[in-house]
Amino acid sequence: MKKTIFALLLFYCMSMTLPTTTFAQTLSVQEQTVNKPKNVVAKKIILSQKEAESIDTIQIDWKKGQTTVSKSPDEKIYILEKAYVMPKDTQKVGISIKNNTLFITDYTIMPYFPQREDLSAEQYQKIQQEYENTTYDLEVLLPQKQYEEFYFNTTNAGCILDNHSFKNITTESIYGDFSFYNIKADTISAKTVKGTITLAQNTSAEQYHLYNVSGKIDAQFSLLPTQLHAKSENGTIIITLPENEGFFLSKKNINNYHLQSSFSLINKNDKKIYKNGTVALDILCRNGTVILKKLEKEISSL
Repeated sequence: MKKTIFALLLFYCMSMTLPTTTFAQTLSVQEQTVNKPKNVVAKKIILSQKEAESIDTIQIDWKKGQTTVSKSPDEKIYILEKAYVMPKDTQKVGISIKNNTLFITDYTIMPYFPQREDLSAEQYQKIQQEYENTTYDLEVLLPQKQYEEFYFNTTNAGCILDNHSFKNITTESIYGDFSFYNIKADTISAKTVKGTITLAQNTSAEQYHLYNVSGKIDAQFSLLPTQLHAKSENGTIIITLPENEGFFLSKKNINNYHLQSSFSLINKNDKKIYKNGTVALDILCRNGTVILKKLEKEISSL
């Protein structure tokens, strides 16, 4: 079901392109909004300790803006939506709880970008401003415990996960960025088409499934991952590893001209091997760049 949703999102977004007008004036709108704080509290929801204790799965469907999931100051769950301007009641965040799952939904009606070249700069600025005004941020504060699953689905939103533990994490996006800080999980699965996937050094999982088309994957590991699957079609994959006993890559999965490595790799049969080459790193990059880096504390000279 989740794969189907992601495929539909991909089809939807690839079929709708933003206008290619060259109005220099639109930069002023973007400059005005990029650093503008969202200081309007559109909605605030607090779930009691009893309600929070019954929840072991989090599912968020968000359209655009920044979503942050971090630690609650107590045993309650806090859900906060912020905006540039107050949205209509019908477009505010909604929640429901069913079968121990907390559903958080963005009911924003996305403004339409007309694909026309006859718009004046003033008209285009007005449309752009309307689009920016429907960018809502979401903050979710969860009590710390072992959750079963976290699922985040979006088109343009970004998501930051910080200081939590989940058995399974799944994030799916078209243009959004995903960042994981101090996260512990059995499986982390992150998919984005043009966004960036960032894994901080203090995040650990038994399995990693990282995928993008033309964005970037930037993953730092304090321990050599035993099940890493990182794939990109045209983007960049940066993998930072500690000094270790050895790993190998499949040569056929990486364009040799676009491989940079701080580790001394040798070619053997169809593999690129470091030291004893015991751990397989499943890295596939068709046309993009793969960069293997050592942790800074391990680097003496490069």
